[in-house]
Amino acid sequence: MRKLLAVLVLLVAVSPAMAAPSVTIGAADWSTAGVMAVNVTFASAGGDTGNCVGFGLSMWLSGLNAVNFTPAPSNISSKSGAAMQTLINPATYAWAAFDSATAAQAGPGTKQLDFDQVDGTWLHGVSMGSLSAGTFVARMYFTYTGDKATFTQLNAHVGGEGASNTGSALFTYDDFTSGEAAGATNQGVNLVPEPATMGLLGLGLVGLVIRRKKA
Repeated sequence: MRKLLAVLVLLVAVSPAMAAPSVTIGAADWSTAGVMAVNVTFASAGGDTGNCVGFGLSMWLSGLNAVNFTPAPSNISSKSGAAMQTLINPATYAWAAFDSATAAQAGPGTKQLDFDQVDGTWLHGVSMGSLSAGTFVARMYFTYTGDKATFTQLNAHVGGEGASNTGSALFTYDDFTSGEAAGATNQGVNLVPEPATMGLLGLGLVGLVIRRKKA
């Protein structure tokens, strides 16, 4: 009996723990003057197969240029799942069928934005197993001051809705259990484009102006 218990203990000790669901912080969208939008996409269910009826996320910024940024909750506040889908078209929004409006607000940290969307009737839950990597789960907005061409360091972090990753789970399931993404697969990613990328963006804008003048 002791040998059997020892074997069971050993199996538990060496068995890999099931990974938690995770997300990925997308590249920043700088196309609107004075506004930065960041898409957050689904990465992996981590083995979870629950039916998700709620999603909560906090994004906060750090780094040298974080001082230039302010959360802009009005861009995504009070939108239904269908309205959020329209906002991110043609990409797929994971919670498009959720009927409750989004709740978005500046978080406890001055550079933090909290986002939450739930299925109020619990009739349109989304199976975690049905989500594909790259599916949008949130879009976060920040306004900024200064010349973005001079920015060098702006790190983005995500976690459960609340203060600095100490809040509720990201994914809430309809069996009253929650799966929490410990963070993003690229936690702390620098959102500032590489100089070469900024140069290409500049060339693109110049080309657009020239074409318009010729027209």
